[in-house]
Amino acid sequence: MKNVDLLRKKSPLSPILVALLLVLSSISARADVFDFSFTGPSDSGSGTITANATETVGEFVATSMSGVTDGVAISSLLPPNTYPASVLLSNDNDLYDPAIVTFFNSGPAYLDIYGFSYELVDGTIFNLYYGVYMGSDPEIYNLLTGDYVNDALTSFTLTDITPEPSSLLLLGTGALVVFCLLWRRRTA
Repeated sequence: MKNVDLLRKKSPLSPILVALLLVLSSISARADVFDFSFTGPSDSGSGTITANATETVGEFVATSMSGVTDGVAISSLLPPNTYPASVLLSNDNDLYDPAIVTFFNSGPAYLDIYGFSYELVDGTIFNLYYGVYMGSDPEIYNLLTGDYVNDALTSFTLTDITPEPSSLLLLGTGALVVFCLLWRRRTA
């Protein structure tokens, strides 16, 4: 009962604690959002990927995707292990930021050899991955189409556009100051 009475008092500590809890809960519940773009001799695309962090620092699993490839809208991200239909090389939808060297990649990359797969509104399926294709050297970003035609990409970029926790903390602190000033003005 004493704790309830403390919260009812006009103490500036109560609103501060509530605001701090709100800020901290929003930081831990965020998903990461990435912008991506790629170009190749016959394919190009760009868009946004939403991903959740895994327990491994810098590793993310893509959960949704939007954008265009060759001027056609992306309709959906395919679930892991669906394309290509090989048991050994199906997509895992993993992203790495910053780029890292994975078990199968000799150079740092944002994707692994499994990559992520998605479908366009016209039904075309793609798998975007990093690795060697048919003896290509060195490892590069590749785009595999639904009919198993590979396009060795000339560029691939991935940019994390999610606000950093420090930016969210700064925003929360500013909101907290405004809230405290308004609270103080109301009680005065």
